[in-house]
Amino acid sequence: MDISVKTWMEVQQTGMMLTTLRKISLGQETSEEERQDALEQAKDLARTVPAFGIFMLPGGALLLPLVAKVVPWRMLPSSFDSGSDMEDEQNMSDEKSHKEVDEGC
Repeated sequence: MDISVKTWMEVQQTGMMLTTLRKISLGQETSEEERQDALEQAKDLARTVPAFGIFMLPGGALLLPLVAKVVPWRMLPSSFDSGSDMEDEQNMSDEKSHKEVDEGC
């Protein structure tokens, strides 16, 4: 998968997380699946923010790959993991958005 596609997937997932958090803050009903997805995306953001901070430091473009090799945890969000499970998740997300559009008509 292309990095721009993976980045776009992260943007979409973050948008869905923010929508779920807005619903929760307004007292609206949310499903267990929506809450679980929002939690997973929040974990992805918590994992990515430190990497972005390192990248923004002077010389961070050189430092980030070194830090990524040294630290024992993953620094990339889940959409950057290789494997078919992310492709399956994207297909499910596409089906869900098509269903929402069909219901809205």
